Amino acid sequence: MREIYKIYASTFFVGLALSVSVISTLYYLANGLNQAQVATIFSVFMIGMALFEIPTGGIADTFGHKKSVFLGISVHALSSLITALSSSFEMFLFAMILAALGFALVSGAYSSLIHDILNKLGKAQEFTKVNGRMGTMLLVGPLFASPFMSLLYTSNIRYPWLLAFTLLLIAAILMFLVKWEFKDIKPTFGTYFQKMKNGVITVIKSKPIIGLIIISIGLGFGRSLFYQNINQPYQLSIGVSIALIGTVAAIISGADALVSAFAHKLFDKIGSYPSLLFIVIVPALSLIVLSQINTLLGLLPILIFLMVHTYRETVIMTLYQKESQDTSRATMISTTSFLTYIFVGLMLPIGGLGIDALGIRSMLLAIAILSLLLSLTGIFVYAKSK
Repeated sequence: MREIYKIYASTFFVGLALSVSVISTLYYLANGLNQAQVATIFSVFMIGMALFEIPTGGIADTFGHKKSVFLGISVHALSSLITALSSSFEMFLFAMILAALGFALVSGAYSSLIHDILNKLGKAQEFTKVNGRMGTMLLVGPLFASPFMSLLYTSNIRYPWLLAFTLLLIAAILMFLVKWEFKDIKPTFGTYFQKMKNGVITVIKSKPIIGLIIISIGLGFGRSLFYQNINQPYQLSIGVSIALIGTVAAIISGADALVSAFAHKLFDKIGSYPSLLFIVIVPALSLIVLSQINTLLGLLPILIFLMVHTYRETVIMTLYQKESQDTSRATMISTTSFLTYIFVGLMLPIGGLGIDALGIRSMLLAIAILSLLLSLTGIFVYAKSK
């Protein structure tokens, strides 16, 4: 398990870097962007990830999962550096395209690397537990770093992004030190295109996976628009200062880390269908309640909303892995991400325009209803195919 521990360490530093998200919306707004432009930036990120997902999944399956993760973290680091040094909408878009490439290189390869290592060790049955612990490491980072990031932001709005760049470089080095490597037939571009083709076709033909993708679109849109556009301005509106936003994020990260650590036990205990209903209904109710609150009590439904979405990641990834084939695993996972991100990415600018036109509270209700309808449809498709 030594190589798994190295991945844990790398993931921890990635989590530290990702705590920069606690000030990302405020950073863009401070540079003169409006809500529609902020939504467009994250839309480009989602669509970029979608376009990169399948080819990068094929790269991971053909040339090695570890190599793909290492390269992805490195590109993500470069994106953070560009964001730190930029002030224009166009440069932020360019940085987001690089971030999308970085995340795509990591996306399908990360869980597949873990799965392959556990398979080699004869411990494939521990995937859900190890993947949950990996999520915990990712969330423990923001627990420590988020308050510091927000305080650093009050000193200079660019410092948090420079720190994120440094932390991601450390994470990339740690991943590079993972000695175990994916082994397959000698990689060729012919093999690459064949694996990519097989993975895509298998996903399209799998009704359970299509159902899970629909659920992911419904929940992903709600979570993305809330976290990227609404969360920070909403907290300011109910009396949370910029300096304290990081503390709130740290508390949420701590709660999310606990959820991630025990998610596999909850999933094993209650099963697939109760878990799917839980991750669909509770976030929708949380947004509805949040739309009616104007005080600091609004932090409670935010906490519940984000905690359930943390559990959602374990549920959806576990079900994806169960439906995937070993020879095209990363490509199949990347294909599901492609279909999810392309739809969510196209929907985000509309959500941003809705916030500018209708306000945050009206959009909270709209997000809740839309997410609920889409996700329940996905559960129906998934259940019908079983």
